[in-house]
Amino acid sequence: MKQFPSLNMRLSQSGSLNRVVAVVFALVVVLLLGGYFYFNPSNRGVSVDINLPQGNIYPGEILDVDVSISNNSKSQLQNTRLTLNFPKGIKLLDNKDRVNEVRELKDEVGAGALVKETYKVVILPGGGPEDYTLEAKANYSTESFSNDFERRQSKKVDVKTDGFKLEMTAPENVSTGESFPIEVTYGLPESERESLGKFLVLEGPALRVLNANMEQVSENRWLLEKGNDQKINTTVVMDTKPSDVFFLKGKVVVEFGGEDYVIFEKQSEVTLVGSSLALSVDLADPKGFVSPGEQLTYKVSYKNNTGIELKDALLRVELVGDMFDFSSIQTSGTFDSLSRTVTWNSSRFGELRELAKGEEGSFNVDIKVKPNFPTNGVSDKNFTLKAKGSIESPTVIQGTNTDRTSNFANSEVNVSGNIAVDTRAYFRDATSGILNEGPFPPKVGQATEYTVHWNLANAGTDVDEVTVRAHLENGVSFTGEVKGTTNTLPTLDASSNEVVWTVGAVSVGGGMSGNRPEAIFQVSLTPGVGLLGQFAPLLGITSVSAKDVFTDVSLLGTDSALTTKLVDDSTVGLNQGKVIQ
Repeated sequence: MKQFPSLNMRLSQSGSLNRVVAVVFALVVVLLLGGYFYFNPSNRGVSVDINLPQGNIYPGEILDVDVSISNNSKSQLQNTRLTLNFPKGIKLLDNKDRVNEVRELKDEVGAGALVKETYKVVILPGGGPEDYTLEAKANYSTESFSNDFERRQSKKVDVKTDGFKLEMTAPENVSTGESFPIEVTYGLPESERESLGKFLVLEGPALRVLNANMEQVSENRWLLEKGNDQKINTTVVMDTKPSDVFFLKGKVVVEFGGEDYVIFEKQSEVTLVGSSLALSVDLADPKGFVSPGEQLTYKVSYKNNTGIELKDALLRVELVGDMFDFSSIQTSGTFDSLSRTVTWNSSRFGELRELAKGEEGSFNVDIKVKPNFPTNGVSDKNFTLKAKGSIESPTVIQGTNTDRTSNFANSEVNVSGNIAVDTRAYFRDATSGILNEGPFPPKVGQATEYTVHWNLANAGTDVDEVTVRAHLENGVSFTGEVKGTTNTLPTLDASSNEVVWTVGAVSVGGGMSGNRPEAIFQVSLTPGVGLLGQFAPLLGITSVSAKDVFTDVSLLGTDSALTTKLVDDSTVGLNQGKVIQ
């Protein structure tokens, strides 16, 4: 066919021109629409504002933050939605985990209207400058346009710490176990605004408060009052071993949502040295755990490390723990069953009347651990036995800042749990849902089926890695018929001819009524002629092993072997389980 180059060229140029025109037209439309939206009264004159209360704002204070949308346009705003984003240092009072609060306005915002929403927030200490900037956003549409318009504003909250004061005074050198004073002076800024409670918290290695001029709200914790130069005077003791240096910390905190947020803290460097009146309370057989029913012997030792004679020493040991069997206690001291305290005094024990320099001695307390755990509920677990010792003499050592010479020592040990397995066998066992077939009494050369029940009982601690196992006796086979109350069921380990139940974790209460892990499996026995006239063995000794989650020790329990005597089957007579011809 004959070509027409000039015509093709014109068509190509015409197409390119059309595309250029289309692009230019589109750009013009976009600019016109953008300009219209920008200059349109629907979008102009709308603003969002964040309003904070007047005056200084301090950590821990509760504020009402107002977020308003002002409509100075000529259009009515519809579908208006206000969003307030919370930074790290400012949280919604009734939900600390929420990062923003979105509110849909019920009414339309008319032309010239101002609508305000109030958010109750709390100021948390400890953040940087970027953690106190609020951001508000308003989204809306208008009568004329369904498009979503948006307005934003950010406002930084200037959080003041002026007016907070914390000073702490403590000795530079402290003897191990001896009490010493701490004086805390604090000041809080005066403000009428609602605020979270502010607390003083003292921290140190094994720090224990003996007394204070203000009542503690919890251990080593006081609620603070407003005002300047308020004082808290305490006497404390460090129940720890000697070390070179430790740091004693005082903190002013606010509590919010179960967490402490530090406003201010101070620390003092203290050297912990050996005690002038040494005291130790130790188990004669020291270890990391004790077992139910175990006999314990506590050795209470003391020594005068001063260069002077100490008179009229008084020695006490308080025994704390629900698993102590106080009816078994034996000691030379006087035992008070109400306070559960053993006392040795100088009126009864001559060695305590005058402790010469370098003199030492000891007393014993023998007591058993209860054999059984309380079974009041699943909260009864993780039992600990504590022996809290103290010794004091009215003799004052020159250069010390106390009115006596004293020391403290504690001993603490965890009680391991108990796990047990109860093993039973039945011939007639309809309630299990498994039907046993075959002759009974068992006959030589004929197969009879039996069901075996394994019930676990767990008390004292949660356990893990629980495994139950027992080997099948000669002539006994595993049928594969199984049932149970747990996610796993017994299986046969063909290599060892054992039935194995891998249970896994069992919580405290596993041995309580109605909540006992149970597994049922069926076995088949074909007795040989050598068992004629005897009870035939079914299952060897059943063992259960587990790891104690609390004490991290291995636990083991066993139950006796099973035979066709079937002592737990109420339908079987005394000698009915013996093999017949």
